[in-house]
Amino acid sequence: MRHPKTGQRLKADLDSLRIMYHCPSCGCSFSETKNTPIAHLKTPLSVIVQVLAALTEGVGINAATRLYGVSKNSIYRWQTRLSGLKKLCCCLP
Repeated sequence: MRHPKTGQRLKADLDSLRIMYHCPSCGCSFSETKNTPIAHLKTPLSVIVQVLAALTEGVGINAATRLYGVSKNSIYRWQTRLSGLKKLCCCLP
């Protein structure tokens, strides 16, 4: 990966739960999710995907909060943040 401003090659720190990039020249660091709709989320993305998939399959919001141990407000925020994203599928026009 390259630095968004300078274009220099970055070093990746793969020891943490998410990939962190460090620029050797300017010293800045940032995660792979910077400037994306999933930036700054505390809940693991795998849990968010499971909850939203369950809602899509017809599980109610109250049931999802009980099953996954997350609040209604969190689910509503995830839906708002991720509503602009589309699943890429070969069968869609």
